[in-house]
Amino acid sequence: MKRKTVIIGITGQMGAGKSEIAKILKKARAYVINADSRARVCLSPGKPAYQKALAFFGKDVLNQDLTLNRAKISQIIFDGANAHILKQYNAITHKYIKRDILKIIARKKKSRPRAASLAAISAKASRAGLAAHDFQSPFFASSHKKTTPAV
Repeated sequence: MKRKTVIIGITGQMGAGKSEIAKILKKARAYVINADSRARVCLSPGKPAYQKALAFFGKDVLNQDLTLNRAKISQIIFDGANAHILKQYNAITHKYIKRDILKIIARKKKSRPRAASLAAISAKASRAGLAAHDFQSPFFASSHKKTTPAV
């Protein structure tokens, strides 16, 4: 009997327990993808998301090694008066993060077609626009809601 790949998205506010759930899933031999880590990869020098973010913020947000200064960017986007900047920044970056995660899932599915695999998308996944319907998964689990069938 062929087993389906199950994709679980773990979302929630800071301190909601996403990392703890990811640890439990890893112990159960799940393949875990951390969206925050993937965002760092997508925003590394030379990547398209990096170029777009640099064009948006300007060179003032660069470290000496030409990486993006995440602390400076956080100060800008999380300043209460700049909610519109956060929205624009998310619109710029999230499509690249989502694409990256979907590629990883596709590779995992190809490399283990007969095995049951479990991918957990944690941290900023919901803000990156990742949802169960993107993966054709029957369920979408959230760290702050009951598990509900995908729409």
